[in-house]
Amino acid sequence: HSEHESALRKLASHVKFAPPGATKNNNGSVYSEPRVKAHVLLQTHLARVDVHGELGEDRKRVVLVANRMVSALVDVISSVGWLKPALVAMELSQMIVQACWERTRPVMQLPHMTESIMARLAELNVEGVFDVIELEDQDRDNAFRLDTSHMMNVAEFCNAFPNIEFRVVPPSEREDQAQNQDKEHEDEHDHAHKVVGHPSESVVITVVLEREADEDEEKQVEDVRKEGRVAEQSSSVPDVVAVSYPNEREEGWWVCVGDSARNELLAIRRVALKQIQKVEMEFVCPQLESHATDTETRKLKVFLMSDSYLGCDQEEQVLLEITRAE
Repeated sequence: HSEHESALRKLASHVKFAPPGATKNNNGSVYSEPRVKAHVLLQTHLARVDVHGELGEDRKRVVLVANRMVSALVDVISSVGWLKPALVAMELSQMIVQACWERTRPVMQLPHMTESIMARLAELNVEGVFDVIELEDQDRDNAFRLDTSHMMNVAEFCNAFPNIEFRVVPPSEREDQAQNQDKEHEDEHDHAHKVVGHPSESVVITVVLEREADEDEEKQVEDVRKEGRVAEQSSSVPDVVAVSYPNEREEGWWVCVGDSARNELLAIRRVALKQIQKVEMEFVCPQLESHATDTETRKLKVFLMSDSYLGCDQEEQVLLEITRAE
């Protein structure tokens, strides 16, 4: 085990955060502790540092356990109603799956990325994965300069990267649909996202998630729209493309409703999206503030958060009008 401790000490010199208790002058005994080993190995995963042999196998186990712990952490944070820490934990899940430190630079999650590739992409004003997809072939090849097999990995990732339409369905639209199922899909965004609730009573915000479809799937989706219903299609939940993640995993999402100004998480749902899905977000209407009179308007946000990809999260604002019950 002293050989492993020596290897861990060398790896620790290249990670972002020093292990707890490690100093330049200690004898290295801290590296025999499981917590320190996990701390170092998880950081090497996020930095995409190659680790082989027994330590490499240990790292796989650490990554899988860490991801399960982060998912449980989201549940625990949600149970106490904290919005911002929950969103950070969701972003950490994305980072672990894609082996990427860079929350602010989603392009860095692409396979085989380096700082030099990133610099060439920056010269082309590429910031996200969709920007990479839209590049001309010649510009893309010149920016990446990878061999054919590695470029195939990049193409596989880009093809799998989720393109989700995320929209809030206002109450007025839901009422119109009940009366007229032939309502045009294009009119959806003409409605203000506003809901009304009474303190301590149930409030429902409806959102629709729709994955970009190929021609056959698009025909199915159009049939669903014409019939005035929103339902899951027969397609399966896509697998995540993550070259550094030890196991296969299906794509997953969190839908959340929160009040950013008050750091309140009001509702959360886990979603396994196939093609198109309606999600009802139900929560208890907050109380009026003490200084309020009979009516108060709060700015809420509805978040769509991936558990596996960086740079595809979305949010929509909803106005909650709280009125005192008569």
